[in-house]
Order: sequence, then structure tokens, then C-alpha cells
Amino acid sequence: MAAKIRKLLVVAFLSVTIWVWAFLSLEKETTLFGTLELSPTADPDYYVTFAGGQNRVAVKITLRGSPAKIAELERRHRAPDADPYRERLDFYYDPQELGHDKAGTYQILLDELIRKGVRVRALALAVTACEPSAIEVQVQRLVLREVPVEVRDEGGQLLTPESVEPSRVSMYVREGADTAARVVLSANQIENARLRPVRERPFITLGPGDKKQYASQTVLIRMPSMLPLEAQVFQTNPGRIGFVMPAELLGAYKVEILDDLTTIHFRSTPEAKTQYQQQPYHLLIQVLSGDQLMEQTPPRPVIYNFPQDLVRRGMIQAPEPPAMVRIRLIPVNPSPAPSTAP
Repeated sequence: MAAKIRKLLVVAFLSVTIWVWAFLSLEKETTLFGTLELSPTADPDYYVTFAGGQNRVAVKITLRGSPAKIAELERRHRAPDADPYRERLDFYYDPQELGHDKAGTYQILLDELIRKGVRVRALALAVTACEPSAIEVQVQRLVLREVPVEVRDEGGQLLTPESVEPSRVSMYVREGADTAARVVLSANQIENARLRPVRERPFITLGPGDKKQYASQTVLIRMPSMLPLEAQVFQTNPGRIGFVMPAELLGAYKVEILDDLTTIHFRSTPEAKTQYQQQPYHLLIQVLSGDQLMEQTPPRPVIYNFPQDLVRRGMIQAPEPPAMVRIRLIPVNPSPAPSTAP
């Protein structure tokens, strides 16, 4: 009896083992998205755009393999971007490897490129389909040129540094293109550069959406300790003058301005003047508790509503002395006069 039971257990074990082996040996397919772009190891004088002027294209890839390998790939492909083990299915095109070393338009067989790639070989999976299966690529050869360095702030405004050393750097650019290498400074860096030079690496972008291409060398930038400010003047209107009022007066009184504030005088750079003109309120007037008890207030200075970033960078200054203004508060709902008895 015991021998019969042992025999049944052995048969059951072998059946389960064979079933598991058969299951694991089955092939499964999955379709995932990857990307194709210029290889980071390609020579720096290549500039590549894919169909439609893109520098990166999405690729739909169908892969086949054992259920275990497919499950592992899907798990790693869904991992967060920050996960160092995330499988990104990024593929790279090197013009020289395919003999595309001259400027021109070429056809890339994507399925073939992906099948031969190190990435797929490492996954030990077969590529059964790829969309698109082929793509057109435009190859241009860049030239090494000395280009000027320009300095801008984070808003894209061109700055005038005191010095940039060196003032020109070597970059790969398109033949005949009027290109400048750019350095972008934050507000803090601009302030620091007034005291001591800051070191940055210039970059260029060859087309919209392209990655930044950085120069091999850094430059030292010094900003002037004081910006050359010009006398400025422009006209405003009452709708661009605001009031800073205590809560108990807000809505209960309207403010009458007794002096002309339509002409604004100050000193700034031309760029700062343009930004100041775009402010919703050009001037602010402070209203104090007790102003409602006066026939009119004594003259008080107005507040120039300059963008604070421009003030910190020394690009705009209020006049000395500032404009003065007198105001009168008028009740919104005046109390009715007491009636006299007949």
C-alpha cells in the first residue's frame, strides 16, 4: 500500500514538474513604447533630425519571449523614472555605424536597427514587430567655429556684462548660421557677479526642442557694479493707480486724488521700463486710519510699483525725492443729514 502511495506521489510530482516546465517554456508577447535618437557617442559634428524635424521619435515595439522574461521586462518598464533599474527601451542611431557619414537624407530600417541593438540582445527577447518599421533621417555635418558668448537672465532678457572671459568659445554649429553661445544667469548669480566673476559653461541649441550642447570650456562673467540707468518718463491713467487701505476703510470710502500723477518720472534700463509699463498698477497710494477724518491729507510719497526683481538687480530706481500726493476720502454711503423739527 505504501509503495503504491509513493508511486502516486512520484507521478504527481513529475506531472506538476512537467506542467511547470511546459508553462515556463511557453512564449508570450508584449507591446511597449521606446524611443530613437542620435547616439550620445556619435561624433559631435553630426546634427540629425528624424521625420518631421524631430530629434527623438517614439517607437512601438512588440517583443516575444518566455513569460518570466516578459513579466520582468514589463515590471521594469513600468517602474518610476527615478528607479535606476527602470527599462526605458531607448535606442540610438549613429550615422557612422550605418555608413551615413555624408550630409543627406537616409532611410533607417528600425526593426533591423532594434534587433541588432545591444539593448534587445541583453533582454534575450525577439522583436516581432516595430512601428514605424522604417523612418527617414536627415543628416547634417556641423562645423567648428568660434562664436560670441551672450548673457541672459532667466526671463530671456539680454544682459550687458562688464566682461566675459573668454568672449568667444568653440562650438559645433551649422555652416553659415549666425549663432551665439548663451549663458543664463539666475537673479542671485547676477547679484554675485557684481561682486566677483561667476563661472558658467555656455551652450547652444541648434533647433526648437533640441538638447543644449555645451561648450568644452567655461567662461568668467562679471556684471557692472552699477547699471547705467537712463531718465525715463511715461504717461499713466487713474485706472493704473492702486490704493493700500486698512480693512476698516475698505469698501466704505472711495479715494479722490487731489494731485496730478499721470506723468511718471524714474530712472531705469530700457528693458526695465518696458516691464514696469506692463505692471497692472504703476503707482500705489497708502491710505491711513484717520484719513477719513481730514478734509484732505498732508502730502505723502507715492509708492512706485516696480517689479522687485528689477529693483534687486539695480535696473530701476524711483526719483529722489519721490512724487507726493494729497488725497481725500469720500464716504460711499454718506449719513443723511439730521432733520430739523418744525
